[in-house]
Amino acid sequence: MKERDHVSSEFDSPSQWYNYKCVSCKYETEIEDIVVDAYFYSQGCKTGQYPKFTCPKCHNTMNHVGF
Repeated sequence: MKERDHVSSEFDSPSQWYNYKCVSCKYETEIEDIVVDAYFYSQGCKTGQYPKFTCPKCHNTMNHVGF
């Protein structure tokens, strides 16, 4: 997880970014914490698990790869 440059807003807290990698084509990207949190609950993840996403390149599964 990484912090990016902070732009002051009414919420005034910097976003966290999670690293994800496709299991098939190895495409890598960072996904913002607010998206990860939303999918965490909608996918029924348990504590310590990370949600899975769909790769925009090959449409296979993307998994969290650590910080």
